[in-house]
Amino acid sequence: MPTKSHYDQEDNPKKGPFKISGILLLLAGIALACSTGLFLFKNGYPPLLLPATAFISMLFFRRGVSAAWLAGPLALVTGISASYAIPGPSISESAYIAALCTSYVLGQSYLFYQTYRWLTPDEPDNRAETTVLRLLISLLVSTAACACLTALCFTLLSTREYELFSLFALLFLAVALPTLIGFPAYLPNKKPLNLSQFLQERFVEVVAWLGLLLLVGELITNMGGFLIFALLPLLIWSNLRFPQYHSNLAASLAGATVIVSLCIYSPTPELSIINLLHLEIAVFVFSSYYLGALTEDRIQLENRLEEMVIQRTRDLEMTNHELQSEVAIRQKAERSFRQSSRRYRALIETAGSPIVVMDGEFKILQWNDAAARLFGYNREDIFGRNYIEGFVPLEFRDETEWKIKKVLETGIPVENFETEANAPDGSKHVMLWNINRVVDEEDEQPQVVLAGQNITPIRQTQNQLHFLAHYDVLTGAANRRLFEDRCTQALKQAVRHQNEVGLISLDIDHFKRINDTLGHDAGDELLKEICRRLKKCIREEDTIARLGGDEFAILLNKVNGEEGCLRVGQNLLENITQPINLPSQQLVITTSIGITLAPRDGKDYSVLLKNADMAMYRAKSAGRNNIQLYRKEMNDELELLLNTEQELRAAIEQHQFDIYYQPQIDLESARVIGLEALLRWKHPSRGILAPIEFIDVAEQCGLLPALGQWVIYNACLQCRAIQAMSQHPVQVSVNISPRQFYHPELISTLATALSETRVDPNYICLEIAESVLLHNQQEAEERLTQLKALGLQITVDSFGSGLSSVSTLARLPVDALKIDRALVRNVPGEDIDMAISETLVAIAHKMSIKVVIEGVERPDQEAFFRNNGVRFVQGHLYAHPMPSITLPDFFDGLKHGQISAEGNQIHLPLEN
Repeated sequence: MPTKSHYDQEDNPKKGPFKISGILLLLAGIALACSTGLFLFKNGYPPLLLPATAFISMLFFRRGVSAAWLAGPLALVTGISASYAIPGPSISESAYIAALCTSYVLGQSYLFYQTYRWLTPDEPDNRAETTVLRLLISLLVSTAACACLTALCFTLLSTREYELFSLFALLFLAVALPTLIGFPAYLPNKKPLNLSQFLQERFVEVVAWLGLLLLVGELITNMGGFLIFALLPLLIWSNLRFPQYHSNLAASLAGATVIVSLCIYSPTPELSIINLLHLEIAVFVFSSYYLGALTEDRIQLENRLEEMVIQRTRDLEMTNHELQSEVAIRQKAERSFRQSSRRYRALIETAGSPIVVMDGEFKILQWNDAAARLFGYNREDIFGRNYIEGFVPLEFRDETEWKIKKVLETGIPVENFETEANAPDGSKHVMLWNINRVVDEEDEQPQVVLAGQNITPIRQTQNQLHFLAHYDVLTGAANRRLFEDRCTQALKQAVRHQNEVGLISLDIDHFKRINDTLGHDAGDELLKEICRRLKKCIREEDTIARLGGDEFAILLNKVNGEEGCLRVGQNLLENITQPINLPSQQLVITTSIGITLAPRDGKDYSVLLKNADMAMYRAKSAGRNNIQLYRKEMNDELELLLNTEQELRAAIEQHQFDIYYQPQIDLESARVIGLEALLRWKHPSRGILAPIEFIDVAEQCGLLPALGQWVIYNACLQCRAIQAMSQHPVQVSVNISPRQFYHPELISTLATALSETRVDPNYICLEIAESVLLHNQQEAEERLTQLKALGLQITVDSFGSGLSSVSTLARLPVDALKIDRALVRNVPGEDIDMAISETLVAIAHKMSIKVVIEGVERPDQEAFFRNNGVRFVQGHLYAHPMPSITLPDFFDGLKHGQISAEGNQIHLPLEN
């Protein structure tokens, strides 16, 4: 018995849905159950509902043993129904009848499934005939065994009298027939023709067949079961015309139709007649299955024979074609052989690559025209000459001789090597030789054939590519890739041998200015000269690299600590600051140098380069033209800068900024005539931050324009609210940074803000530092004119800190001046600052320009400027900068007179 058949589905049962065969089986079982339930047999035979075994068997075939959870309850319901169908049984008799029927239904279904699996080998016979016979044997064995046991139990245990053979026949046919009719449902692995496609192809024929089937059913209903034989033509028709699977469905449908017709037939036949009719139905249905299986096997056999004939014909044609091809190849080979001698000589002579033939003593026997052109000798002049002594440079002779002897003596068929060859003019060619060993059939003396290629241009190109890949084209210094590789190797050696390595980062001061004024050609010449001077200051084992633009880096291998690095750095400074003669003029340049040491400051190239760059930027911040050694504090400052930048970006997204306002006072009227808008950052952990703590970072990371735009828009928006809260007009002053002043979108930004907020531009004053206006006076005048065209007020901030002339000031369209805080701080007290302040105030008054004094913190300062005719002041003496949220309280306090002309502090709960 096989250990596991192909049909074993216990481990992996089929989980697909029930198809039409399962539905037909269920309908057939219900029909047969109705037919048996219509009769009350003599001797109290129970009208069993045993056709449920067909459906339970299908569950086992479809889902394996896992179907027991559904099959068990169904069998139990069947047994209980059977016990209730018997008239007048006792409770105990009903119980054992239900138990026997349940056991019979479940046992026959499972035994039928297991017997079929046992009969199916590991490599099953796929013929349809075998499948039908295997199914019939399984059905007969399982049904007979279970029917015998159940009938015997009925006769022995029941108080009623049963005829054993009649009961056996009843049980046998009541189970065997519906199970047989459900045959198509037990083949889940078959792939029948699609039913919808079959109906489309043979719709008329199928309709005619179904019509005749209904006619036969009607005749049986009216005239009795002797007309069952009318099914024979229909079954033969379906077997001859339909595919096997659909002919099986037709047979099952015909059997179910006859059973239903018998149920409807009015006269009640005897049990023996019913059993006979059921047996006839079973014989008809099975005969149809078997005939269909034989027809299917015959068709498959004919198809296989036809395929074998076609395949054999194809094989013969292919063999014939191969023979013809072989004959043609042999003829072609004979022609080729006759022409090979001529072609070989022509090929050797016309080949573009040099070919040299020599014997075992390296004497030249033959070479072609390409070799003659390469070496510069005619063939007649070189026959018999030693190739190695005559054409191979001395340093390559040993390798060439060893390679050739290796091929001659070891029998290696092919060997490749690269070497140089001498030319008559003294130059050398780089040759790639292919060595081949040839044995002469007459004297069996091996010969060597050298087929070569002149790769001198390729090697030159490779060398050039190598240079381009590792060196800077302009200066000849190492590029970033080569420098990183050498630094990595030097760091490994330093760790292994416990020495120190220095890394210098060097940047030319104001190199962009040289490019812009003298041109890029002069800048290139300057970089070349710088690189030449750098090479004079270092050792041969050190490396100079140009990392980009005017940025150089120097690797000092095995340096003597900080002292050695500083000595080299000082030497670099002295050499670079020497005058440089360019085609246009003579220049004196300076440089900023940063130095870091390994492994003290780090063991990784990227870390050291970052450290050297930080030290170099510290040198630039310290005034340029100096040397700075890397210290850990520099890294902390950089981290603080990066953290501030990240926090600043987050602050913009999270709206952590606010505008603080500081009042500007009119001393004569004791009124607040203006508010200066001051940006503040409400840092979540550091508190309120003034711009001096973050404005440089914002400018470096490109966030200053966004902050300026935010301040402009919000100041304009809040200006309208300020006018509503104040009893008289109040001007709002906004500081404009140098970068923002020259930004091309400043005018459009201001115009958009004024339009969207609908604020009167006369209430907005822009404060611009004096140094900004001195940078480019012509452009500054044009920009101020554009701002005035918008209706804005202009104030020159920090006036007196620069060197602007009165004539320059007179040309600029400004409305007010703010005296620099540095002058106000020492007034009164310092005579010079007092004189300058008095002069500036007097000049502004003569030019009818309003003067605002900021930074007034003491009463004596107020008195001094009041005596010099100053009306407008601003400072902590009057009010500290206040957040915008306190403005309503501030203006409410003004209404109650909480500020005096003597300059008393405003008594409001203002934040510092």
